Amino acid sequence: SEHRIVANVSATPLRPSSGMGPLTFSSRTSTHVPPLRRTDPPPPHVKRRRQRQMCIRATEKLVSATTNRYDIVVCRATAVAGQLVAEHLTGRYPAAELSVSLGGRNESQLQRLTEELTNETDRAEIPIVVGDATAPASLREMAAQTKVVCTTVGPYTSYGTPLVETCIEAGTDYCDLTGEINWVREMIDRYHDDAVAADVKIVHSCGFDSIPSDLWI
Repeated sequence: SEHRIVANVSATPLRPSSGMGPLTFSSRTSTHVPPLRRTDPPPPHVKRRRQRQMCIRATEKLVSATTNRYDIVVCRATAVAGQLVAEHLTGRYPAAELSVSLGGRNESQLQRLTEELTNETDRAEIPIVVGDATAPASLREMAAQTKVVCTTVGPYTSYGTPLVETCIEAGTDYCDLTGEINWVREMIDRYHDDAVAADVKIVHSCGFDSIPSDLWI
């Protein structure tokens, strides 16, 4: 895509009027600024820095992949959408194929849910991770324990940004079901380059809340 910035500037050279009166304005010109393209290559020093960062992040991610306790954490698993996601993942995939943890801020509710899902599936246990969108330290601890965070915590405009930032810092992939397109645009503008440098996938609008927007309902 191409971003154009066109500045129509009223150039107002100052000319002394006859006599001692105030200065008068004359002439009107238009200045065209060349379009800025997201695909334009960055300056060499920026490119080298990003390449170094990508190599470091990729190495860190490879190392962390061998130490992550879980394949995926379902954040806010006790909410309606989160519970549906948790039921699907734990019921469809054996524990040997996909290690799932349930995340949220209410430990007692998470315990009840994990007991219910354990009884309904062949999993011996379904661990929990306590994390609160308003407590950055708990988000960092959550992201550090998994390869992927799947979050249903909304509204994302209010609660989503810290988790996106935390996942990038931790080298953890992220997905959500937001339909808040303005927020998605903001996340791309703010964190795209950082996510690329960290070799992290940030995937928005994976269904549910985003489907009505896609259908123009």
